[in-house]
Amino acid sequence: MILIEAGEAFLRHCQLERHLAPNTLAAYRQDVAELVRHFGSIHATAVSSDALVAYTAHLTNPRGLAPATVKRRLACARGLFRWLTRVGHLTADPFAGTEIRVRMSVVR
Repeated sequence: MILIEAGEAFLRHCQLERHLAPNTLAAYRQDVAELVRHFGSIHATAVSSDALVAYTAHLTNPRGLAPATVKRRLACARGLFRWLTRVGHLTADPFAGTEIRVRMSVVR
């Protein structure tokens, strides 16, 4: 399944089956759009653990997003790939065995 199609199917799942709040769905829609912009029109199986680490670096460095935003984007991506694995579109979750840490900055 192409990543953009997978993202749309995941968002429908979140809306219809998980009954997520409208604000959460709007945030997830942004998160999926960011993921698709970064990876382009590739098959979901082509996303590797290393690519996800690079995606995290992209969100943190060139984009300069706040750590909380990066964490939410990664949580959405984790949910997407976990769901794709659970419904049989992926044989392995690329997040499995991957440790990605985003540090929250302390404001003083």
